[in-house]
Amino acid sequence: MATGTVAAAGSRGPARAGLAELGRRMVMTDAVGARFARGAFWCLADAALAQGFRLLAFLIAVRFLGKEGFGELSIIYNTAGVAGIFAGAGLGVTAARHIALVREAGAAPAARILTLCTLLGLASGSLGAVAVWAAAPWLAAELLGARHLTSPLAFAALLVLCGPLAGVQSGALAGLEAFRTSAATSLVNGILTVMLIGGGAARSGTPGAVAGLVLAAVVSVLVTRAAVAREFRRHGLHCWRWPGRAEVRILLGFSVAALLGSSMKVPFTWLASTILVRQPFGYAEMGLFSAANQFRLLIAFVPGVLERTALPILHRLRGASQLAGFRRLFTLHLLVSAGGAACLALPIALASPWLMQLYGRGFREGGPLVPPLVAAAVLAAANSAVGAAMVSRNLIWRSALFNGIWGATLIAAARLLVPGHGARGLAWSLLVAYLVHTAFQASCWRRLGKAVPEEDIL
Repeated sequence: MATGTVAAAGSRGPARAGLAELGRRMVMTDAVGARFARGAFWCLADAALAQGFRLLAFLIAVRFLGKEGFGELSIIYNTAGVAGIFAGAGLGVTAARHIALVREAGAAPAARILTLCTLLGLASGSLGAVAVWAAAPWLAAELLGARHLTSPLAFAALLVLCGPLAGVQSGALAGLEAFRTSAATSLVNGILTVMLIGGGAARSGTPGAVAGLVLAAVVSVLVTRAAVAREFRRHGLHCWRWPGRAEVRILLGFSVAALLGSSMKVPFTWLASTILVRQPFGYAEMGLFSAANQFRLLIAFVPGVLERTALPILHRLRGASQLAGFRRLFTLHLLVSAGGAACLALPIALASPWLMQLYGRGFREGGPLVPPLVAAAVLAAANSAVGAAMVSRNLIWRSALFNGIWGATLIAAARLLVPGHGARGLAWSLLVAYLVHTAFQASCWRRLGKAVPEEDIL
């Protein structure tokens, strides 16, 4: 009898321990979900404000610019954006990742990371701005086929300087999970953007709209920098500390891969756009494509929101003991990102002829461009969740490879489809590229469930 009693007690011991462990994991994963949900709410507000105000600014500008003028504004903006991406060298992703990892280690490590990223952003942005300013005559005449865009393009070089600095500051706020503060800065910056771009277009056409873009970017950098300083003080951190060799090694080991992994799509999209503008009536077609593409970018705020929220949390759920939380967050991120994008894409695709009329009568013919573009946005939403998990698992070079395949597919499809179909061909080229990208990323899912060794964290 006694032996049976002891055996029963012994059997209950492991059972109770197992239930306790299961309960602990459920609490942990529920906490991860709640943390993700809080961050996603404020990131959603942030992105909705940023994208909504930008869409409003362009809707106002296009009324004064027309199709061709809006096409010119778009290609100038995209050209400066490409240069800004290379100047930024992945510094925003680097700042977000490493500030998230070291912020609890003390004030000095976080300050050194922020200082190094800011200095590099200032240096690379300055070099990029000078390069665009000097190359503006050649870019306008030879590559864009529009010599009259030389002066606006030279002035837009200031956007190249602002881009890396804005990326570092946004990354710092994401690393601190200060999503509410980021949303507040987007509100201020968005109102100023509408006023400056719309007012510039009304006053001076395309050159005035470009001037408005530049002034809005400069003000945005100043406002966001003040927000970063405030958040660092609130967390008991310093904003400035001279970096050491360890921080330099981090940048050399991660930023190049981050540049290729997270920023490659902008240059390839710009190259595909140059194929379009060099066709007959190319700038009018570019105006149609840019107008329709605003709805793709509007949908893109869903994955952008969730990626900014999930990335710092995924970085911190890196060890074997936290693998269950990582898998839960990855699955939640993937489902919500793709599902949210699909819920926005369907009504936009159905209402595309009427939505395009918001830009004016001449834009209704761009309605057929919207369905393939928003379908591409849904695939991009799913891919962004996988890409964030790949970065957190130290698979960033593989992510860069997949993005390179995406870009090569886009250019090949654009060369085939754009000459005969114009803006519609470019829209379908984007969808084909995202289909190929999705297939390659799906092959990597199994690797994402593995823990990252501690020595590979930084």
